[in-house]
Amino acid sequence: MKLLLSWIQQIWLHSTMHIKCESRMRHFYEVFRHAGTSMVLTHNCFAGEVSELSIIDDFQTGRIVFDEERISKAVVAYHVERLSVRQVAESMKITDFDVIVCLLDHVWKERHNTVEGYSLVEVACYIRLERAQLPQMALLIVKPEQLLPSQLVARTLNEPVEIIFIMTALLARMYRWPLADDLDNNWQMIENVPPPNDEEYISTMDGIQAIFEEVTEEIGRNRFS
Repeated sequence: MKLLLSWIQQIWLHSTMHIKCESRMRHFYEVFRHAGTSMVLTHNCFAGEVSELSIIDDFQTGRIVFDEERISKAVVAYHVERLSVRQVAESMKITDFDVIVCLLDHVWKERHNTVEGYSLVEVACYIRLERAQLPQMALLIVKPEQLLPSQLVARTLNEPVEIIFIMTALLARMYRWPLADDLDNNWQMIENVPPPNDEEYISTMDGIQAIFEEVTEEIGRNRFS
């Protein structure tokens, strides 16, 4: 009887820890999913003028509202038609970040019931993620103290797209979904992705500049309103 009670207690503690960790991961996922590409400015020389990290701590999280139609289109284009993230973005006329959100939302919505053979390896390659980022983030998630989103960024220096991907990968690893094994088996390929070519680099810089101008205009309007 004592052994049975001990076994039940271990299961309960294990389950409780999973619930706690998932709650934290979901919170960060929702915050940075919402923050989006506007947060890219926190990593460049305009950060002091444009964005205060603490702003993201005020974002109210709750139940994630999934755009099922857009998720379905993105998943079909990426998983079935085998289009790249950039190609999916062009075909759907949305940003690369929004495409990645759709592909990750599919995991958060369906959990272990994602479409058969679903893989995020190409997304990881596109982001140019490093394997070491996952255990680093996991250690912060399981700590007794709960970090604010701004503290998470300050400690990891990860961009929003990296954070939402890592949260999704950690969720899959915690519950031992096939998605996690697929990533584990392909890290060598992911980490050997060549640096961005000129076209990709220019596209990225154009995007950053557009965001910078947009945020600067918004700050100007707020100052004189």
